[in-house]
Amino acid sequence: MTAMELIVGARSKADLREIERFLTRFEIVIINEAIGQQAFNLLRAYNLSHGLLIPDAFIAATALTMGQALATKNQRDFRFIKGLTLTGYS
Repeated sequence: MTAMELIVGARSKADLREIERFLTRFEIVIINEAIGQQAFNLLRAYNLSHGLLIPDAFIAATALTMGQALATKNQRDFRFIKGLTLTGYS
């Protein structure tokens, strides 16, 4: 989901090439049934109360399912999710 969001943000073919080079540094996790179910549960729990959106639900669900911390500069959109560990990056 994050990779797709980055690609959508490309403003030119040069931007897209730079994003694709950047993404080679990371493992791309494919959304599977477990991640999808977790995202669904997160939306049920947090959409009305906190305005959780579908892309953010999938991003959080991926981190939770993989047992990994979520590195984000936008912690506000995730800080209310129980069990999710957030970490910053620079």
